[in-house]
Amino acid sequence: MTEKQEGEMLAKKPLEGMRLEIAQAAMGILAAEGMDSLTSGRLCSVMGISKGTLFHHFPNMDRVKLSVLKYLVDQMENEVRSREHKDVWEYIYDTCDTSIRALEKHRDVFAALFYFMSKSVHDPEIRGVMQAYLDRSMAEWTEILFGYVGGNLPTEEKDHIARTIDMFFGGFFIHNFIYDDLPRYRVIAEEFLDMIVTHIENSVREMNK
Repeated sequence: MTEKQEGEMLAKKPLEGMRLEIAQAAMGILAAEGMDSLTSGRLCSVMGISKGTLFHHFPNMDRVKLSVLKYLVDQMENEVRSREHKDVWEYIYDTCDTSIRALEKHRDVFAALFYFMSKSVHDPEIRGVMQAYLDRSMAEWTEILFGYVGGNLPTEEKDHIARTIDMFFGGFFIHNFIYDDLPRYRVIAEEFLDMIVTHIENSVREMNK
């Protein structure tokens, strides 16, 4: 399986069965004890399984850690999708609020994302998987986001807008880890998203002229 295929599968295929149980147990260790404690030995001890069973379902611990991020992101997305939104602003704001609450609750899990960012600099395999995962996730999120928007914006512009929002939240998480001031950054996030919604509305208005 290529890195692209693995990343696409990670984004598309739901975690089920033992893979889901492993991701949940790993997330519990990350949340309670931090990244350094998430080892194969610790995970197998918590779950009462052998390393053979663990590595039957995941090729290595990096893939286990990626599954934890996927599990958390899937939970957030499912929570947002379970609610009705009357327009694009409500959808984007709900996505923002859900992300911030998840960050408050699972700070150490989100910190794992920066582990993969740093590792991908020197590991082409991890970088390939992360790129494919991000591309697939962004495509799905973009489709949902612009389902709330009338008009027919060009695909490239939709992609740029969605990635701008995603890039903002990457910076949001970095700033919050450094400053630990969610109330302040929540206000900044709302102001930024208001600018994005205004840009979307203006772009659609121009398209419809």
